[in-house]
Amino acid sequence: MLFRKNSDINIINVARSEDENIIVCHLSVKNLNIVVGSIYGPNNFAPEFFHSLRTILNQFPNMPVILGGDWNATFSCDPLPFNNDCFNMTTVPNIRHSNFISSICQDFFLTDPFRFLHPNKLDFSYISKRFDRRTRSRIDYFLCSNSLLPSLLECSIAQVPQSLLFDHCAIFLNFGPPTVPSTRNFRIYESTLKYDCADLLIFSTVAESYLIHALPGSIPVPQQLHLLSLCGQIKVGIRNAGINPSCLYSVSPLPDDMIVRENRLNTLSEIKERIDFDYILSLELNTTQHTFMEVLLNNLRNELFSLQQFIKISQKKDLNLLYTQLSNEKSNAPLNLNRIEELESIILRFNDDLAHAELMHFKDFELINSEKLTPTFLKLFRSRNKESKLSDIQRNIDQPFLNSLDQTNFIVDYFSKIYKRNENEIPLAENCIEEFLGHDISNSQLVLDSKLSQDEIDFLSAPLDPSEFRKAVNDCSIKTAAGTDGLG
Repeated sequence: MLFRKNSDINIINVARSEDENIIVCHLSVKNLNIVVGSIYGPNNFAPEFFHSLRTILNQFPNMPVILGGDWNATFSCDPLPFNNDCFNMTTVPNIRHSNFISSICQDFFLTDPFRFLHPNKLDFSYISKRFDRRTRSRIDYFLCSNSLLPSLLECSIAQVPQSLLFDHCAIFLNFGPPTVPSTRNFRIYESTLKYDCADLLIFSTVAESYLIHALPGSIPVPQQLHLLSLCGQIKVGIRNAGINPSCLYSVSPLPDDMIVRENRLNTLSEIKERIDFDYILSLELNTTQHTFMEVLLNNLRNELFSLQQFIKISQKKDLNLLYTQLSNEKSNAPLNLNRIEELESIILRFNDDLAHAELMHFKDFELINSEKLTPTFLKLFRSRNKESKLSDIQRNIDQPFLNSLDQTNFIVDYFSKIYKRNENEIPLAENCIEEFLGHDISNSQLVLDSKLSQDEIDFLSAPLDPSEFRKAVNDCSIKTAAGTDGLG
């Protein structure tokens, strides 16, 4: 590992494996503690290598981690031909090591930044000199903590090796100032859970999580790899089946296309039937129940969110296509008026459906649902500032409060002045209401029946009970603007 001499980096501690194929440094970079490691993975099956890596990582708990190097195994555990990290290969290189890597990523909350930025990109770091340089794979890559992803700018692979002597391409990882975190909670839409492939995705994710964390010896390795391969086929098959046409608006699906998609989903259901789910659930785990539950929930959330993004991207492309068609039709509006009206109606309905699907997951759904929704309004609401706090109240910029008691006295005094009776106010004269209404109206039965009895006057004149105040506040409507008292 090399560090620039004039860089603002302090090496606090170094841990390494006995063969020094793992070197991990605890660094201080501009007051940030971070763990950076260099990896050279074994070519042959060597579970002890990953045991050593786990032992070293456990020495640096609760710290962001970046690991990089030649792992001699792909990040993807998918079988061929569905593995995007292989090209023109007959087998996935060292698939058992890929499973070890996947398990470490789940337990230490790491991910491949290249795949985070480029989920389906085909790019390779290793070019075999055999077979006329046609066999390629991506076995050189970084792993980084999920907490670092907001600061991730780019992760890439050099176009060619740096020398004729090399068969590996350099890999690059760049970070920058973190983006402002969203105030929204991470949500899976109800429509995603109702998507026709969601049950297959959940099934394969749960089964895969159990298989990866199965205690060595609790299941024969060939059977474990076979079942993992079936789970991978289901996940890849869901994407290959394409988007459900009911999620799109631009074109009506052709019957033949619907039949092809239905056949693909039937094939995935048949693969699911070949997986003994009860047997998988009975496997002994290599970690605690608590840790496994955290990993399982994280895996389900990531897979479902990925599916949700796949649906949203497909819908966005479909919407852009509709806008393009509308623009083309408007080039000759007089002749295409019927088609223009049809496209405008489809786009409006499309935008409305997308907005309401997202709207339902805001905590203030009842409030904003009463507004006239537009994509612009939803964007503004989504990016609104966080709620105000009591500490935001200040006397003025130049005179901050001395302490919380000073602030409290200021607030009480402020509202006391608002509701204090004006000293120059002329008090109401006795019987002024009767004089204003006149004798006939004041003595009408309607007015007489509207007058308060003495018991009612005594009740309303009694001191305010705290329980009454709490009830009044809880009964305030959240759909109305606040009054001068700050309440609805």
